[in-house]
Amino acid sequence: MKFKKLGFVLCIAGLFLSFACKKNQEPTPRTPEQEMEELDRVLTQKEEAGYDIDTTAMGVYYIIKQEGEGPLPQQGDTCVIEYRGFLPNGKLFDTSEDYHEDGLWEFPYRNPDIVPGLEDGIGRMNKGSKIELYIPSHLAHGSAGTEIVPPYTTLIYFIEMHDLRPRNN
Repeated sequence: MKFKKLGFVLCIAGLFLSFACKKNQEPTPRTPEQEMEELDRVLTQKEEAGYDIDTTAMGVYYIIKQEGEGPLPQQGDTCVIEYRGFLPNGKLFDTSEDYHEDGLWEFPYRNPDIVPGLEDGIGRMNKGSKIELYIPSHLAHGSAGTEIVPPYTTLIYFIEMHDLRPRNN
């Protein structure tokens, strides 16, 4: 009976140590190659589903979901958008509803505080348009990532341009 208890205690201690060690292990860092494989997989699925994917000169992939009317934004114009940002695994990480009471973000186009790839994609939108953006990490948070976005992670945004007002000269 003594040996059974000792064996049970050792088994429990071993399980505890193995879980404790796994919990403290750092996750394997992401690589640019992993990101590109993931992005390629996502874009291939979209193409196979019949979507027409275009690419900006900077390298942002986009799908026009709904055409709008009027001009595209110019520096200093006021953009009013609603957006949701996702990681490739489907996790929602950012939404205009989180920061704006009415869910609409109003900002001047060519704002230096905006992720370059996001602004590049918004430059393809006019009033009433809807777009889906795929922003590679080198145009977003890069190798550093953020608290929420891992390093080398493509960002996916769904955006609607509610209004686009020309700058006051």
